[in-house]
Amino acid sequence: NEVGGAHTIIIELGVEKSDIGKIIGKKGKTINAIRTLLMSVASRNGLRVNLEILEEEEEETEEASPPQE
Repeated sequence: NEVGGAHTIIIELGVEKSDIGKIIGKKGKTINAIRTLLMSVASRNGLRVNLEILEEEEEETEEASPPQE
């Protein structure tokens, strides 16, 4: 989801609770790399960018119930 002003773009990344660790990575290396890439592209276009991680609740999947006789 993108929210923005005149020269600022805020990107909201919805991540399930169980996947937050994968996005952040060890010592925050993965998320910092993603933010660095976003800032690099944005600065080339005269923009500022901010990445926000939004924690989403995991959707409960309904398990298939056995057929009733």
